[in-house]
Amino acid sequence: MGCAQSSSDEGSSASKQIDQQLAKERAILASVPSLRNGRATQTLTLASLSKTITIFLAGTGESGKSTVVKQLRLKYADPYADEERDEYRSVILSNLVQSMVVILDAMSDFGLELRGSEQEKWFDIVNAVPSMVDELSPAAIEAIEGLWRAPEVKKCLEHASKFQLNDSAAYFFDNLDRLTSPTFLPTDDDILRARVRTTGIIEARFKVKDRIYKVLDVGGQRSERRKWIACFENVDVLLFLFAVSEFDQQLYEDETQNRFIEAENLFGSISNSLWFKNSTLIVFFNKIDLFDAKIEAGVQLADHLEGFPATDTRGINVILGAVQDQINTNMLKDAYML
Repeated sequence: MGCAQSSSDEGSSASKQIDQQLAKERAILASVPSLRNGRATQTLTLASLSKTITIFLAGTGESGKSTVVKQLRLKYADPYADEERDEYRSVILSNLVQSMVVILDAMSDFGLELRGSEQEKWFDIVNAVPSMVDELSPAAIEAIEGLWRAPEVKKCLEHASKFQLNDSAAYFFDNLDRLTSPTFLPTDDDILRARVRTTGIIEARFKVKDRIYKVLDVGGQRSERRKWIACFENVDVLLFLFAVSEFDQQLYEDETQNRFIEAENLFGSISNSLWFKNSTLIVFFNKIDLFDAKIEAGVQLADHLEGFPATDTRGINVILGAVQDQINTNMLKDAYML
């Protein structure tokens, strides 16, 4: 009798423990918005909630994927050490030279030319500087500074969307004195604006609360996309970056193709891929500040995107801002990041 009673008590206790465990799992699963709202995401369990979350950053070239990785690093990982910042110093100085060379090369396309022997001397000095540098000579600094003051160079910059110029060019030129100082060490903002074209696959890991996020950054140019398939397996979150400011720009690798249309086509193909049928999909509208500046300057979407009503240009930034706010809250919660 006693043994029978003891066995019954043990069975009842085990049953209660199982019920409590199931109730705990149901409570956790119910707290995940993606499941509560019936969205098509991966089935979660207590084990999977604690696993590493893999995020694949997708988008065309120049959409800002690598900048997102830098921002995650600054927010969730160790700050950049002085040695790393010194490496970015070379990148920024090289960006300075490359940007000025690009502008000088583009001037003739818009009927612009330098005037006077001094400007011509500066032109020769800048074009003689290697594309990758660790330091700039006093003559090169003087030449870049003098050319940046030239009205013809500023006029050419107004046509920047018609040629391949780094988005941060004006920022770097405006900060020339600081960036070329012998004691210059890049700030976080400088690093975020530094441009290095991504090739291959770069992996970064970040810990947010109790979870590890593995972020995969890839090159966005067409020639790089064939490498993406190596990242497609077991992706939890597909984060597609859409640079909305690029509606009036052409691809770096194909100047007959509009960047906005290219991004739209790429999104359509990748979002419908069976590889991501169980992944959470997030669309991040990037470079909205640059988009706003273009709209305020009077650039019309209808002039670059067929079928887009000109009357919508004033309201589109409000719409995109509202969508981005929603992404930053609800959709990130669906992706287990908040």
